[in-house]
Amino acid sequence: KNFSKALRGYNELEVDSYLDEIIKDYEMFGRILINLQEQVLQLQQEKPTPRAQDNLEGIMQRLRELEIHSWGRTRD
Repeated sequence: KNFSKALRGYNELEVDSYLDEIIKDYEMFGRILINLQEQVLQLQQEKPTPRAQDNLEGIMQRLRELEIHSWGRTRD
């Protein structure tokens, strides 16, 4: 991201606006992660059927991809 130069460095309004966008993204990713983790717990508590197992594996993959996209790594 490029910011305009101002008297004491970069334009504070542009930087603040950009940081607000980042915070919103992290909050959204956090909500998605919590939702996916809840879905995983629900599926793990159910008697596994082939379809439920496929759903669980799909959700786990989406969760890993979201963690990598958000933080550059997975939480183990």
